[in-house]
Amino acid sequence: MQFWSNLEAELELGRYVWLAMVVSNTRHSPGTWGARMFVSQTGEMQGTIGGGSMEVELVSQAREAIRQRQAPQIETLVHRKSGEGKKSGMICAGEQTNLTMVLGPEHLGTISDLALLELEDRPGVLRIDSDGCFEVEMTSQDRPLFSLDIQAESWAYSERIFQWKRIAIMGGGHCGLALSEVMNRLGYVVSIFDTRANLPTIQDNLWARWLEVVPDYADAAGKLNYAPFTHVVVMTTDMAGDIEALWGVWKSGRPFPYVGVMGSAAKIRKIRQTLIERGVSEEFLDSLRAPIGLKMKSNRPEEIAISVAAEILQLRDTLFDEVKWPEAAQT
Repeated sequence: MQFWSNLEAELELGRYVWLAMVVSNTRHSPGTWGARMFVSQTGEMQGTIGGGSMEVELVSQAREAIRQRQAPQIETLVHRKSGEGKKSGMICAGEQTNLTMVLGPEHLGTISDLALLELEDRPGVLRIDSDGCFEVEMTSQDRPLFSLDIQAESWAYSERIFQWKRIAIMGGGHCGLALSEVMNRLGYVVSIFDTRANLPTIQDNLWARWLEVVPDYADAAGKLNYAPFTHVVVMTTDMAGDIEALWGVWKSGRPFPYVGVMGSAAKIRKIRQTLIERGVSEEFLDSLRAPIGLKMKSNRPEEIAISVAAEILQLRDTLFDEVKWPEAAQT
């Protein structure tokens, strides 16, 4: 979550950094679009572009690339032993196109803009090309998610800098804390809502990007940015809180791709009945994931968190198939 900020810190020390980004990929590739990593002049590393022997080889070249002040370049690597194309050394199938370049103190202004976007959790556009352009536009209106244009020896790449993996957890108790940690480690922007200001598990939560105490759970959904990308998980302290949170999600009318609630079968039936009596649509109730998570015999917060995270990952690609990316990031 602090990739650009950490890179900024390296440049502020006057060091050079080797940057690698996945700018295109096909199915089964270990490196997927949006993955990035850097290697500093002192050998420190952050991030990944797919791992394995491919990454080991590229990282081994980083020091020499820094010494030579390597210009921006792109390269497509094929993850199989036979056939056409440059081989990555891996055989997991698919292929990926990597963009690599060396950044120095002269790039600090652009990196600082990226760090600011990261800090404020808002979108922008990064542009890089074969002529040495490396700049940021601090807005992303009407821009595609990414674009790679290759013409003979020239190329141009643009990317909307935006963290689309997002989750809002209604309830900051032990399960909310455990789920925050798991989802943060999976690269999600985590928002936590609770009605209790002095809750220890709220104060101990180091994983949530946003923590907000609300007077009523019904108010929480309306406070979220980027609804089309945000998974909503309801796990408040009691059934009344769950009902208010779900009522607020429905009342907001916003296009959340996933809404789920934790609870026993009996509790879920009561929640559904109460929401029906309050006029909640059948369409919303049919889309509700209840109870959330993959089935397992466990009530421990950490295991519940793994169960919920696994379900979200399992559904993620199909949930986003119909998202209109350029418009959705403005919601």
